[in-house]
Amino acid sequence: MFIHHLIQPQIAFLIFLYAISNSPAADPDPSIPIFKNDVEHQIQVALDSLTEFDFKDLPLDECVDYLKDYHGINIQFDTNTLEDIGIDRDSPVSMKLKGMTLDSALKLMLAELDPIVTHTIQDEVLVITTTKAKGESPAVRVYNVSRLLKKNETDAERISAVVAKSFSHKLLRVVGPKRSDETPDTETWPKHVVTVFEKMLVVRAPESSQREVRELLKSLDVAKNGPTIEQRMERAGRATEARLRKQIRHLQTENQKLKKDLRRKDRKKEEPDPFSDGEGFGDPFN
Repeated sequence: MFIHHLIQPQIAFLIFLYAISNSPAADPDPSIPIFKNDVEHQIQVALDSLTEFDFKDLPLDECVDYLKDYHGINIQFDTNTLEDIGIDRDSPVSMKLKGMTLDSALKLMLAELDPIVTHTIQDEVLVITTTKAKGESPAVRVYNVSRLLKKNETDAERISAVVAKSFSHKLLRVVGPKRSDETPDTETWPKHVVTVFEKMLVVRAPESSQREVRELLKSLDVAKNGPTIEQRMERAGRATEARLRKQIRHLQTENQKLKKDLRRKDRKKEEPDPFSDGEGFGDPFN
């Protein structure tokens, strides 16, 4: 009976995954920018995924190797820049984190080494470098926000206004081109700009500001559409794990009770019977 209940939630979870994998393709996550190739896109997806680790005085390069294997992405060191501030691959790392995105976890882990150590996507790898080397030069990122639009909206002007207003101290809103054959001229833009190209936002800003834009778009997406498929899968996985753990604890408790009962019976067998022949009080009438 226990095995039946143990397997049942696992089957349900597999059915859930199958249904998701065979459902029609949905609009892309608006908080993940469109990169020049799939490799850099996958790195950003990995940065937005949950991670966990428990490092105890582990060399930095071994920590990075663990994260490379765990998330399946390439991570490289900007060795010369790091050595200039006294950070090398043998620098010890002690940190335990769980249930946090890789992006946030890396920020915390690297800041323990030095506040200016950071990470960035560059040339199809995730590079461990410094804020001085990376600088605050602007990068252009394109976000497909079609999932945030209303049914009758044909472009992202409304979302552009929301983003620009949220970062009015940083971002300058430019009324973007309306026709599909026009492209934004980013060469003459100021350092922080958001504009529109059809159902996409084009944001020109330093990486630190891009991160804030991504977080805002993710919050808007959850508020409008509810949890993403990835978040639902993660939640379903945690719920299944919790049920299994509860059932295992129940089985362990029942097992302990059974052992106690067996020990009690064994002790009773070992105790002498005072009314048996030749032992105890014997026959009082003889």
